[in-house]
Amino acid sequence: MRRSALAALLATMVLTWPVQAQAQGTAQTLLDTTLAIRPTEIPAMCLEPGAGTLTVQTDVPQPPRAGMAHPMIFAFNSVKVDPSEHATFTIGSNGSVETLKLAGTGYCWHLGIDPSSLPPTTPTMSDAELGALVQTVHLKLTFTPQ
Repeated sequence: MRRSALAALLATMVLTWPVQAQAQGTAQTLLDTTLAIRPTEIPAMCLEPGAGTLTVQTDVPQPPRAGMAHPMIFAFNSVKVDPSEHATFTIGSNGSVETLKLAGTGYCWHLGIDPSSLPPTTPTMSDAELGALVQTVHLKLTFTPQ
């Protein structure tokens, strides 16, 4: 009886262990969405993925109604492990792909239109004028644990 129980246990371990080992290094999509970015607003979100690699993939599917896509800025900051750990990069009209190494947990990201690319009258624009500058960006965050 013991021998058959041991054989069944070993068979289960052999069948399931490689799948679990493979899943530990497998990339996980944390966010895959399209955002509408308004010039005066900066969407932000915090997450706690752990140590590993984060791939940030962006695409600008269409220019704003005003016709010209403005560069956007993606900022990623550690808020728990090392506050000096941060990355900032520009997203052009063709989008970008960036890879970040994460040391631990507690990160916040911010995404917004680069203020230096906007007209100086932006703060006093009406909602209709700001609406013409709204820019669409597709954002995909993929995390691969260590």
